[in-house]
Amino acid sequence: MSEPLLDIEDLVVTYGAGDTAKVALDHVSLRLEKGQFTAVVGESGSGKTTLANVVVGLLPESAHTHATTAVLDGHGILGLSERQWSGLRGSTVGLVPQDPGASLNPVRTIGAQLAEVFELRNLKLSRSEVRRRSIELLEQVEIDNPERRLRQYPGELSGGMRQRVLIAIAFGLNPKLLVADEPTSALDVTVQSQVLRVLDRLVAEHGTTVLFVTHDIGVATDHASRIVVMRDGRVVEQGDVESVVTEPRSEYTRTLIGRIREVTPPAPLPTRTDSDEVVRVSAITKEFRVKGRIVHRAVDGVDLSVRRGETVALVGESGSGKSTTAKMIIGLTTPTGGTVEVLGRNVARLGHRERRHHWREVQFVYQNPDSALDPRWSIRQILDEPLRSFGIGDAALRKQRIEQALGSVNLPAGSLDKYAAELSGGQRQRVAIARALVVRPEIVILDEPLSALDVVTQDQIIALLIDLQRNLDLTYLFISHDLAVVRQISHRVAVLRSGRLVEFGDTQRVFDEPSSEYTRNLIDSVPGQRFRSSLLVGA
Repeated sequence: MSEPLLDIEDLVVTYGAGDTAKVALDHVSLRLEKGQFTAVVGESGSGKTTLANVVVGLLPESAHTHATTAVLDGHGILGLSERQWSGLRGSTVGLVPQDPGASLNPVRTIGAQLAEVFELRNLKLSRSEVRRRSIELLEQVEIDNPERRLRQYPGELSGGMRQRVLIAIAFGLNPKLLVADEPTSALDVTVQSQVLRVLDRLVAEHGTTVLFVTHDIGVATDHASRIVVMRDGRVVEQGDVESVVTEPRSEYTRTLIGRIREVTPPAPLPTRTDSDEVVRVSAITKEFRVKGRIVHRAVDGVDLSVRRGETVALVGESGSGKSTTAKMIIGLTTPTGGTVEVLGRNVARLGHRERRHHWREVQFVYQNPDSALDPRWSIRQILDEPLRSFGIGDAALRKQRIEQALGSVNLPAGSLDKYAAELSGGQRQRVAIARALVVRPEIVILDEPLSALDVVTQDQIIALLIDLQRNLDLTYLFISHDLAVVRQISHRVAVLRSGRLVEFGDTQRVFDEPSSEYTRNLIDSVPGQRFRSSLLVGA
């Protein structure tokens, strides 16, 4: 049997020392054979990213490591200096990080950042040779018009293009091992599918070994040959994908696999009659102009309605007009044409006082709780702020409302005196939902509220949202690119593409009998297709 490219045995990573030490990895063992595509899956805090950081030498100085074995391509990787790591990164191990927005320098062109790959390795290439090889890299990741892209900045590219640039950078020196840390978690399903197709092709062509970190079990099972399931810093199960998916040994793995099986919505929730519509959008258009000239039509003649007590999902790729439509409904931007009526009022015609009342009745939950919650404020202050802003109640009533809102999202009272950084991602999103509910709105707009969460936490928040809707008679407009989540939570689905409504109907009908080719492509791009049919047979 040949030597593995990566061999790790009994790896322990801790932060701090003594009684306060936190164990991030607890005797983890991992073996990657050459040419193998291995996925590491698990919820937030499971240790996935810590393991990836060990392999690429990016652990912080506060981390303490020890292992029986930790060898990459014949090199021991624990205790290396940064200079020693610089000799391994690039040709031995490459990294595709999670967030291209944070990983690419916004003030340097794509060409300059690709050129760094060759400059840092002192390859002594001429400027023309660097340009030629940079163009080849962009062509390999299927980016159109590469000569033009070299002159552009990251902000001028789509999210999918930026992620493919990161893949191009990682493949620049043809590394033996590629570590991909959640490389598609922020992308919509069709762009995610395109990026992963590019990655699969490059891996096959170059014979690269891959360590793919993801919280999406569907993505892992579609692309990997081997899977490692982690929880609380430990490996709970590992093996070839088919064995783990069809015969999982641990209850936790069975929970993750359950997300692949869920291809039908839960029991239908009761819907209301057409006469009880709380949102009616009629032929709305939103154009953006520069010096009177239309430069972009974000929304183009959209009609839709939302009934009291139901959930309508807005789905589509990035740039389809989902968030712009939501902003017109809440009144943060004014339609160029058409009308938006909410609770019987034309939103565009509301005066200052009426608009404030409208914002109390229609609340917004943002995508990322990390940026939506003020890190300087306690949870109590965060929940108190909207009550004070709308002039609701005295101190005693506000205290009661805050405690009720916190309880409604199943957080303990002790959370009120904590700060956002002290809570998990799922707990922070619960706080964001509680902040929306504390003023007792009738309608809640949720803009990608689950995309930053792992699948287990997603399930918890979905169950919470459904319970809150039933208990409080809430109406939801749910914006998402995750069709698996949409199918679990929504009564009706509106599909947008390039600002236009291509389909609108009951969730069951849209998923089972889509009328548009675009909707069919979205559904076909949902991760987990590889084993879904066999799981349904055995379910």
